[in-house]
Amino acid sequence: MDREIEIKLTYKNKEKVLEKLKKISGEFKEKYVLEDIYFTRNNETLSNPNELLRIRSKNNKYELTFKGKNKENKDKILNRIELNVGISDPKNMIQIIESLGFNEISRKKSEREIWTIEEIELVFMKFLGKEIVELLEVEGPSEKSVMDIVSKLGDSVQPVGEEVFKDKPKP
Repeated sequence: MDREIEIKLTYKNKEKVLEKLKKISGEFKEKYVLEDIYFTRNNETLSNPNELLRIRSKNNKYELTFKGKNKENKDKILNRIELNVGISDPKNMIQIIESLGFNEISRKKSEREIWTIEEIELVFMKFLGKEIVELLEVEGPSEKSVMDIVSKLGDSVQPVGEEVFKDKPKP
C-alpha cells in the first residue's frame, strides 16, 4: 500500500533555503499550478481529518486521492496511506463523493516549485487566496530520510504540523 511520509516546514527567507538546498545537491525539476477540492466526513477540517478525499487538477488532468488518518510524530512528520487514481470527469466524481456521504470542506489553489535530492522530493508551496501561505514540504521513503534533509536545511526552516491548515477565526 502506498504511504505518504512528509513534513511541512515554514521559512522566512526562501533564498537562504534555496542556497542550502543547492549546497546539498538539490535539483530544480518544475513549476506548476494546482487546484484542489477536499472532502471529509463528519464536517472535519483539514487540520484534523481522519480520512479525506481530494480531487486535484494539474494542466487539465485530474486525479482522485484518498488520504488515510494522519499519524503525526513528535517531529511533526506525517505518515499515512495515500492512494491516487486518474479520473476523466471531475464533476461526476464530485457527485459520487457527495453521494457517499463526504462533504466538501475546502478549495485551494497553489503554486508549486519542485526540487529533488535523490529519492527525496522538496516542494515549495504557495497557497493563493485571501491569506497567502508559503510552506516547504519534504517527502521521502522513510522518516529518517526526511529528517536527514530537514537537519541539513538547519535553522532556515521550522517544522509545522497540520495545524497550519486550521480554520482561522473570522473577525
